[in-house]
Amino acid sequence: MNTVWRKAFRDFWQERARTALVVLAIARALANEPPLVLADEPTGNLDSVTATAILDLFRFMANDGTTVVIATHEADIARVIDRRIEISDGEIHPQITQTFK
Repeated sequence: MNTVWRKAFRDFWQERARTALVVLAIARALANEPPLVLADEPTGNLDSVTATAILDLFRFMANDGTTVVIATHEADIARVIDRRIEISDGEIHPQITQTFK
């Protein structure tokens, strides 16, 4: 196997391993069905399919009564939230605060 293919193969499996570790950490955190979930950039290192599954899980949990707080820079997470509060430079921007129910 040439060097380029070896690197591509290694990179592919390293990415899968990172994804598995993130999913495992989320599963471990949710195993005891906590009443509150604090998620800091929960989809930041995930592929789009896994990220969608995690966000769908958070939406299901919120619908079932769990409070889920997500800190993120990703705008596409807005599809699963009930309320958005934007903070910039340590200030809450009330004109950007939205409720989506």
